[in-house]
Amino acid sequence: MIKRVLAAFVLAAIGIPAIILGGVFYYFLVALIMGVAAWEFHHIFCAIDCNASQPLLIGSVVLIVLTRAFFPTLATAALTFSILAVMTWHLFDYEKGRDKAATDFTFSAAGIVYIGWIGAYLIDIRNLPDGMWWLLLVFPAVWLADTSAFFVGSRWGKGHLSPRLSPKKTWEGYWAGVFFGTFVLPCWQFYGTASEVRWCHGGREHCWGLRSPFSLSWVTWASPCSNARQASRIQVISSPVMGRIRPD
Repeated sequence: MIKRVLAAFVLAAIGIPAIILGGVFYYFLVALIMGVAAWEFHHIFCAIDCNASQPLLIGSVVLIVLTRAFFPTLATAALTFSILAVMTWHLFDYEKGRDKAATDFTFSAAGIVYIGWIGAYLIDIRNLPDGMWWLLLVFPAVWLADTSAFFVGSRWGKGHLSPRLSPKKTWEGYWAGVFFGTFVLPCWQFYGTASEVRWCHGGREHCWGLRSPFSLSWVTWASPCSNARQASRIQVISSPVMGRIRPD
């Protein structure tokens, strides 16, 4: 629990100023986070005998993110180059006797697209006219929903949300996440009205905005459950950042 609290504070202390500042600092922070995610992705799937090039996977993800940030017109070329590079690496790996090279390539390509290409949309969103405010709406709502769900669920949770998919998640924690995550919008509404933020002033837009954090809080369980499914299949004790991994 202490690690969860510290992680939440560190993310908020670094992430929120980076979102506000934007520019190069934000770009490189996103690239760093996606690189760490690629490293963790590699470790998770190596636990089920997936042989991928860690430097190539991490390098491809970082390349795509930074290309989307500084040279957006070359982003597709960066993605194509990365896929071809890992394909070539796995072809050589097959030639050396790796019979599962085709499966390995599938995981490598999935990591590049899932983490690198999709993750780079954090850059695109920040570059929108009101991108800073959209990120400041989304991330605090998700962080607050996830953290409150963890605290309430671990302390008072009784009814299991999905016993097989994610045994530790409870309905009590889920509804706590929905409840507390929704309060992000009223906080930003108070500040945003004074700052004349277009999407959170006026009766009609206010109602739409209030539904945004509610919707985010309502669906935040999907990503952890998806990760839990992957973890349960390969018996991940915890992430490489926090602990160890044990294959079946």
